[in-house]
Amino acid sequence: MILINYGIQDGENEYREWDYETNFSKADYDNGKVKDFDFLQTMYCVDEDDLDGDNAYWAGSYGDKLVWVESVQDIDQATLDILKRYVR
Repeated sequence: MILINYGIQDGENEYREWDYETNFSKADYDNGKVKDFDFLQTMYCVDEDDLDGDNAYWAGSYGDKLVWVESVQDIDQATLDILKRYVR
């Protein structure tokens, strides 16, 4: 299971969001079994044409914010449960 941290720039505001994926491990990510685009497409509905360079994509209702994968790391269920309790 992995924890995915996203970076978002919306105008002058920059912030982070996160999600998790139970079907992949960090090793899968490192070996290219799943890529940043796959996560961004699922989370923000980006298309390949939305690429702005440096692995950032235009997203949002009007393509008005940039999104990218900030980091990917393994996480266990117990740690995820704690995170969910405090963040969601």
